[in-house]
Order: sequence, then structure tokens, then C-alpha cells
Amino acid sequence: MKRNLLFILTLLLAIQVSGQLNSKSPCHDLSGSFSIAQMRVGQTMVSTFPEGSEIYFEASEKKITAYIGCNRMAGIYSCSKNILSIDIQTSTRMACPGNIEAQFKQNLGVVNKFKWVHQKVYCYRGKKLLLVLLHSTKQKNELSIEGNYMLDSIWSGKILFHADFSKSYCKIKTNKISCSVGCNSISGDIKAYQGKIEPLKLMMTEMYCAAIDALEKQFTHHLESSNRYEVDSTYVRFFNNQQLLMVFKRKDE
Repeated sequence: MKRNLLFILTLLLAIQVSGQLNSKSPCHDLSGSFSIAQMRVGQTMVSTFPEGSEIYFEASEKKITAYIGCNRMAGIYSCSKNILSIDIQTSTRMACPGNIEAQFKQNLGVVNKFKWVHQKVYCYRGKKLLLVLLHSTKQKNELSIEGNYMLDSIWSGKILFHADFSKSYCKIKTNKISCSVGCNSISGDIKAYQGKIEPLKLMMTEMYCAAIDALEKQFTHHLESSNRYEVDSTYVRFFNNQQLLMVFKRKDE
């Protein structure tokens, strides 16, 4: 009788432990790129957003970046069970027409709960639905880093700075990189795979362009400092460890 009771208790304990090990927290999959499917503006849930709008959760460091057509925002988040808190700490500083970005930032700041429904994340303030995010089913680093890009934003040392970088370009193809921010040509070999970048050895022409000299020096320094990347269908981001250095936007081929 005692043997049977001991066996039953052991079996129940094993089942309980197995269930704990196999059950994932809702926070586990809150990682990677999410497009914005819906957002509350006043009493209405809107569903049309500028191209490239997204929220990106860096799960390992609990960092977040966000974009909804104008400024780039960055901050931190915390997640436990179905409790979610987002703190946007820095942003580029362009003037943005309309109020959608201000509403977006406000919604992010007051989210306190979320739930998964298939590939969508529903974000709430209490019982009020504020945001619906759609999880990208394709991991960023499965995509090729090759392509034609222009500089979108660059870390200034204090903020992620966004300006008119329309004269810039960066071409990555067949382990070669060639870039410019409007003056010198910067080129070299690049070995980038599985999210990692090996140290770059760059060559550069020797013109002096006073108007963009500081930008060019910072750009070159960031290229040489980059040791990892994240890529999606619209952007590639260069990092030094966890510090975001530059964001490039794909151009039409």
C-alpha cells in the first residue's frame, strides 16, 4: 500500500514538474519584429500606418525600438506573465505632422497588460485595447543582408539622430561593402552571417567636405565598431554589442 502511494506521489510530482518545464510564459515569444496591425486613436481603432512601422523587442536585453513613420524611438520594457510595461527613453527629434506618433508613444507608455492570440499580441490599459501587433513569422537574421541601402539614422552618442540622408548610400553584395554619406567613398570586405559582423577593414578616398566631415567620421567609426546586425525586409541595423549604432533603409533596386 505504501509502495503504491509513493509511486502515485512520485508520478504526480513528475507530471507537475514536466508541465512547469513545458509551459512557456507569454513573455517567452515577445521577441523580434512586430508590425502594427491596429492602434487606438481616440475612440477608434485605426489600421493604416506608414510603411515600415514596427516595434522590435530585444528579449535578451529587454530593450525596445519603435517606429511609426517619423521619429525612431528606443527604450526598455519589462514583462512578467501577462503584465507588460514599456518605457520609451530616447527618440530622434523631427517634427511630425498629425498626431499619430504622439498617440502611439502615449499608448506605449500606458500599456500594462497583453495577451497572445495566434500570431497577434493584444496590448491593453486595464480592459481598454490600445494596440494590436502582428508577429513576423520569419526571423530577421534568416534574411540576406545584401542589398542597396541609404542611411536612416545614426547614434550621436546621446540620441539616435535622424535627418535627410538622401545623398547617402550603402551597397552590400558578395562580401563587399561600399558606402558614402555624400563625400568620400568608403569600401571594404564584410563578413556578416547569423547576426554577426567580423571586424571590417575599410578603405576610403581622401576628399575633405567640411559640411559633413563630422558625420562622415562618426559613420566610419560606427562601421568599424559594428560587430552584429539585425535585418528585416525594410531595414538593417548595425550594433556594437547591445548599442544600436546605425539604421539603414533598403532602397529600390
